Formats: sequence, C-alpha cells, structure tokens
Amino acid sequence: ANVLLMAAEHYRMRPATAEAFFYVNLGFSLLFAAEMALKILALGVRNYAHSHWNKFDAVLVLASLVDMLLALLAAPSALPVNPLVLRALRIFRCAR
Repeated sequence: ANVLLMAAEHYRMRPATAEAFFYVNLGFSLLFAAEMALKILALGVRNYAHSHWNKFDAVLVLASLVDMLLALLAAPSALPVNPLVLRALRIFRCAR
C-alpha cells in the first residue's frame, strides 16, 4: 500500500491531495518505526543488528523519518538535498 501511494504522487497535485498523501506517508513511516522498535525490544540490539535485513530496514526507516522531519521543518527549496532522494529509498523496502 505504501508503494502504491508513493507511485500515485504526481506533478501539480492539488494541495489538499498532497497534504493527505503527506499525512498517510507519515503514518506509514511511524508504523514502520514502531515495527523496528518492537523488533529491537523483542530481540535486543545485538540480535537485531546481527541480521543484515534488519540493518537495511533500519536505514530505510531512519531515512524515511529524516525525510518527514525535513519536510515538516524546512521549505523544500531551503534543503541541501532533494527530499525525493530519501523518499526513493523507501521503494527498496519491497526488496525484502
């Protein structure tokens, strides 16, 4: 569902639609972060970090949260990196 939502974003979206997409993406990001936190609590940091897939997932979750934080705090033109680059990383979550 998250990938379909990201694929539905397009140039010149209506502001109300773009805002709805932002909040749905934020919900997905928080859900993935909660999943990561629960896995760390259940497995412990050492066992969690033992799996390469978990490390990969953690990088994607952290990149997603940084993307959302940058979008909330700064205007896109003021950022040194285009937030779409961070958003594109989330597509790799399907690789799991």
